[in-house]
Amino acid sequence: MCTFDFKIKKLKEELSTKKKKKRNPQAEMSFWDHLEELRWHLIRILIAIAVSTTFAFLNREIIFDGIILAPKDSNFITNRLLCRLGDFLSIPTLCMDQLHLKIININLSGQFLTHMYISFFAGLIIATPYVIWEIWRFIKPALHPKEKNIHGVL
Repeated sequence: MCTFDFKIKKLKEELSTKKKKKRNPQAEMSFWDHLEELRWHLIRILIAIAVSTTFAFLNREIIFDGIILAPKDSNFITNRLLCRLGDFLSIPTLCMDQLHLKIININLSGQFLTHMYISFFAGLIIATPYVIWEIWRFIKPALHPKEKNIHGVL
């Protein structure tokens, strides 16, 4: 048997033993193992933010018309409450009709960049629960059982 065949056989044995070994969750991790875990958590967080940002970018009407520019409509809840308050207090100026809002861009790419910025921040807001959950999944193994169980949180 030549040395090349011996090395290949040895590598196959190492790979098979690595596959058979199950990682013990209670075992101590090295510094590099912690960095690897952190890297995968960060990658999953970035993927979640990218997916939710893309979702927000593709649903421009919902973000802009339904959330950001919704207060300009007379049927918006705050406008309806102010109108009722104005009727109750006999102050008709509190009741607003349709607001005429005109957005002006002074930069060439202003509208597109505004759409990108708002999509990113909306995606960040949408992904926040997942981001918090991923951070908790990274921190939780380092806590003692008492620390995990404080106030019934596990």
